[in-house]
Amino acid sequence: MRKTLAALAVVLCAAPTASASPIITLTGRGWGHGVGMAQDGAEGMAQMGSTTPEILSHFYPGTTIEARRMLEKLAGRTHQVLTGIAAVTRKGVVSEVEITQVFFDLINEEELLRYLESGEPLDKAGAYGIQGYAARWIPRIEGCFFNVVGFPLSRTLQLLARARAGQNEAAS
Repeated sequence: MRKTLAALAVVLCAAPTASASPIITLTGRGWGHGVGMAQDGAEGMAQMGSTTPEILSHFYPGTTIEARRMLEKLAGRTHQVLTGIAAVTRKGVVSEVEITQVFFDLINEEELLRYLESGEPLDKAGAYGIQGYAARWIPRIEGCFFNVVGFPLSRTLQLLARARAGQNEAAS
């Protein structure tokens, strides 16, 4: 019986601007090849700018202070959510990166405080959930909504089908 193992990592990468460093938030839910792929994808995208990327955090914010810092960095900017997925079989590795652009509005102080006091950002990658209270600050996205929520299921199922068919990276 053939077994397939999938790894997953979610990475937020804020698009670089002329006046600010790109932001990379490694929010890993995974290990190995998937994590490495997502990191490589984020670092490659950050290198498009001329400044050094800033690593905000690994995983989720531990305190409201960290959550505030993350949200202030994301507010008024467009960032990218990258999910590296990989399936490892006896025949090899199949891997991809799903990329979604998230357009984030500015956040006024009163709303930010209300959100922080709710506790919601503490269990969210990047300190926000697109499907929760923070949806009010996200006028649009380009790409897969489910990637931002946390798991690009359609892309993952397609990748697993390729892995089952024996299409490793060398063949794709």
